[in-house]
Amino acid sequence: MRCWLIEVLLVFFGTQMYAQGFGARVILGLNASQIAGDQLAGFDKVGLSGGLQGTVFLTEKFDLNVEFLYNEKGSRPDIFNGTLDPDIHITLRYIELPVFVTVQDWLDEEAGYYKAFGQAGLSVGRLMSVSTADRHNPDDMRLDDLVDHFNNTDVSWLVGFGFRLSQRWAISFRYTRSLNLLLNAKKQELNTFSLRPYFLSFRGEYIL
Repeated sequence: MRCWLIEVLLVFFGTQMYAQGFGARVILGLNASQIAGDQLAGFDKVGLSGGLQGTVFLTEKFDLNVEFLYNEKGSRPDIFNGTLDPDIHITLRYIELPVFVTVQDWLDEEAGYYKAFGQAGLSVGRLMSVSTADRHNPDDMRLDDLVDHFNNTDVSWLVGFGFRLSQRWAISFRYTRSLNLLLNAKKQELNTFSLRPYFLSFRGEYIL
């Protein structure tokens, strides 16, 4: 993983020699997440998202972006009527490095910036800690006893869009889904379901 990160950073900063400039943003927001395979439904797990974004302005409308984020995700029973769902709680805390391209449109000529933007790319994350509380599954399927089998590295794809509100402020919305499994039950010959996280992000962005 370290080699991959070094290569990405070299490409990112090396591109500045051919770009028009460089920018940065501070990100703070919330994730609404769930995990496929955990017997729960709905984006009921709410967690913190925050970090920094660096931007290389490739052309007038296209940017290359790298973020360094802390993300909380996982799953839990329905927020408003939890008694209808299995009593399973999963909290995952990641440090993530999304790399993505942004395309901008809807120019505000008076303010001198584009109001709308769309994004697509990939993200690599490292699982920092896990918390589980499984009071539903039988002993041989309890998630509390399967944490050691969780994949510590996450590779995801992401798409999103946002709106710039002023020279300094923007809001963005993002969908992120893991390409690899958090828990690969078949590969590890476990008597349980495989798990794949995905989540929605709602973010405020301060433009430096």
